[in-house]
Amino acid sequence: MSFSHPFAPRALFCYNIPMRHRQTKVLLAMAWHETGHLLGISRHACEKNWLIDHYQVTTDDKYPLFAQQMRDFQPRGIISQLPITRPGIVGIVKAARVPVVELCWGSHMEVPCVLPDEEGEGAIAATHLRERGFTQFVFVGNSSRPGNREGFTRAVRAAGHEAHMVITDAPEMEAETGNDGSFPGMLHDLRSSLRRAWARRFFSRCDKPVGVYTLSTAWASDIIEGCRAAHVRVPEQVAVIGLADMLDEGKAWPVPLTVIVPDFEQQGYQAAALLERMMHGEHVSPDTVVKIPPLALVPRMSTMCHATANLPIARAAAFIMRNLHDPGLCVKQIHHAAKTSYNTFYRDFSRQFNMPVAWYIEHLRVEEAARLLVTTDTGITALAVQCGFGDVLRFRRAFGRVKGVAPSVYRKQHGEGSGVNSRGLAPGPVPASRRDNSIRPPLVVAQAAASGQQEAQVEAQVELAKWLKAVLTACSSGERTGRELLHAAGYRNRTGNFKKGIRRLVNCRLIELTIPDKPNSRLQKYRLTDKGRLWLQETKP
Repeated sequence: MSFSHPFAPRALFCYNIPMRHRQTKVLLAMAWHETGHLLGISRHACEKNWLIDHYQVTTDDKYPLFAQQMRDFQPRGIISQLPITRPGIVGIVKAARVPVVELCWGSHMEVPCVLPDEEGEGAIAATHLRERGFTQFVFVGNSSRPGNREGFTRAVRAAGHEAHMVITDAPEMEAETGNDGSFPGMLHDLRSSLRRAWARRFFSRCDKPVGVYTLSTAWASDIIEGCRAAHVRVPEQVAVIGLADMLDEGKAWPVPLTVIVPDFEQQGYQAAALLERMMHGEHVSPDTVVKIPPLALVPRMSTMCHATANLPIARAAAFIMRNLHDPGLCVKQIHHAAKTSYNTFYRDFSRQFNMPVAWYIEHLRVEEAARLLVTTDTGITALAVQCGFGDVLRFRRAFGRVKGVAPSVYRKQHGEGSGVNSRGLAPGPVPASRRDNSIRPPLVVAQAAASGQQEAQVEAQVELAKWLKAVLTACSSGERTGRELLHAAGYRNRTGNFKKGIRRLVNCRLIELTIPDKPNSRLQKYRLTDKGRLWLQETKP
């Protein structure tokens, strides 16, 4: 691969690689560039021995220079990223009569396109917020990216909710945030302050807790700062997800931002591969659109919470998720973070999550460990430390209580060949070359009927002991005491195996406590949940 650059000031990059015979000449005509695009195209160019020239189209009035470069270089193919605001350059590209692949939405060039899966990005953002328990949503983005908006809205409506749309290039929003052209020389800092003022007013008045998805990290930053200025807590009251260009974007903010990252490198590589096929004579319809799924969802502090109107409990849940890896995490620390009385905290927490604080911590750690078992090759001992268990024996016992199997068995059952997405899409891991093995905040399951049905169908595939099925059957006819469940299971005494089994049913949310804030009360009873009822229906012979 070589790079020719007859117009050195406009050449983006050049490698001093000697020319080879019969190199395929390819031109990159881009109004802007993403580093990932260039990396992906370069990788394919090295494989196919291309000679690449790059022309970055800054303004349309330079099209005579571009036309001269086209005549001098005579490319066999073109990879373009030209919006409709560059009609002169688009006309020259069309007149070249060579295969063209487009990387930009809305170019109107009528050529095959390789584009990010924007609908998938929006759906991932909505799913992530729903898993955090949110039922109120806000979308902040411009009208030129309808895919993200449609994917986000569709996923929210599928869960039975509605999303409030804030279109940033609408006339009223542009006037309010200083983008309407009234002050063409307005500094970026002034526009940012106007966006923060809007965020302060909007999120002070809106119902909370609310999950926000924005297509710009600049907007995400201003929303977070506006909320902080209005004394609205992030993420307990307003959780924010942004669409970013790089994995580390937003990582060093005062409130680190959860981001969805498009896979620009894969997009560039697939565009080059498609152009290679077209240059070899393969007919590709101009209507062809290849959509590249996002690289990863990177959860950080801006969504590290569980949505609840009870602010002390929201603070407690956020504190647990931020410190889940700490083996010294205790109820006293969590109560201090909640900023309420101990009795009120313990009662409200148990009612919110239907389990005591210690069980909730264990459940989240086990879910995080289960995810890492499937998506990484980390050893069991290292994983136990990473997830906050402290030692491997404690980890094995907790994992067995919640999942019913040993960690090594779980990895074999759900690892290779179990449908795990190896490309690293969220939900899922980042590719091995870019994998970040840091703790990812566990997903809190939304207590909605729709997700409950899906969980029940999955749980129905898990084999339970016969006596546990007998316990569920006994609870199906009404509330049952511990002694009644003991007789239904065929036990004479409360053995350790019986206690582990009942706790597993509670952790899997197949049964629940009637007095969750006092699990050891003598008046305690157990009742079947909707998920447990669906489980019994699924497992009927």
